[in-house]
Amino acid sequence: MHPEQSGEANLSSLRRVIVVFGTLALIIVSLLVFKDVVQAFFLYYAAGIVSLILVILAGYIRRLFPLISHFLALLISVILILGFFFLISWTIGPQFASQMKSLTGSISNGITTLQNLAKSYPWIQFILDFIKNPQKILPGLVGGIGTIFVGTFETLSKFLFVLLMGLFLAVNPRLYIDNAVRLFYPHRRPLVKETIDAIDRALRRWLFGRVLAMIVVGIATTIGLFITGVPLAIALGIIAGLLDFIPFIGPFISAVPAILVALAVDPVKVLWVIVVYLGAHLVEDFVGPAIQFGVTAVPPALLVSTQIIFTIIGGVLGILLAEPLTITLIIIVQMFYFKAFLHENVTLMGEKKR
Repeated sequence: MHPEQSGEANLSSLRRVIVVFGTLALIIVSLLVFKDVVQAFFLYYAAGIVSLILVILAGYIRRLFPLISHFLALLISVILILGFFFLISWTIGPQFASQMKSLTGSISNGITTLQNLAKSYPWIQFILDFIKNPQKILPGLVGGIGTIFVGTFETLSKFLFVLLMGLFLAVNPRLYIDNAVRLFYPHRRPLVKETIDAIDRALRRWLFGRVLAMIVVGIATTIGLFITGVPLAIALGIIAGLLDFIPFIGPFISAVPAILVALAVDPVKVLWVIVVYLGAHLVEDFVGPAIQFGVTAVPPALLVSTQIIFTIIGGVLGILLAEPLTITLIIIVQMFYFKAFLHENVTLMGEKKR
């Protein structure tokens, strides 16, 4: 290649990199400036996830009973979901509620034990001094977990909005999709429709894999804690399963109350708790490739970055939606940038190579 042509190619590549990173920086700044607008978007996106869950269940029901309407299948889906939670509440609800009441006292005792250990082991005292005030930090983490499950009036209002909006969207999702596509120029509509369909396929696979992973972690953690004799195994197992919805961060958060409970009983059990939690997530990693279909193979650094950004902007809701939002954004970039703009052959996230 001629030196001048090589220099022009390098300059073109540099310009492309500058444009891409400049655009990303502009998007991040815009997200921070228009924080309230982004939080509203998070609510509607969460409603979209809820509607997708309902549509998936309704689809399975219509496969079993082809003669019933979509609306009736949707109604049956809602009844089944409510019935499932009622069954869980009726069977293990009382024990779970009792264990959750005991959890606060056990965590408090665990913190006291940790402080007493710090007097005997200087390295523990060094860590406690480094984080300055563990009495505020550790309960703060547990309080954050409590907020996820209990919440305030504002959280409850958002939760009800997401459920109702998700139900409305699920009644006739094609109506909203078709009108959203019509917002674009006619020559762009096929690309937009293809992108929406690709996102739908990826999120369906992601939901299926994520739910199975949560069940695996919850059951494995509960069984492991029972075997090792750690109290409140059911409550801690359910917390571990639910928080597994959050990649990377969730497992660490779920381990905090278990470690504190173990400290209150016997500091030696802390090692067993760590082994149980590591084992549960090793089981998840073992079965993960079989149930995730490659959909959640998001680059870890990218996913952690989006988790931090979305948490700053949207709080608990932001971190809960970080993974599906990242998948959605990756597919949009693949379709609009690599495929439509650069005219490259693209294997979309979660789909097999052709």
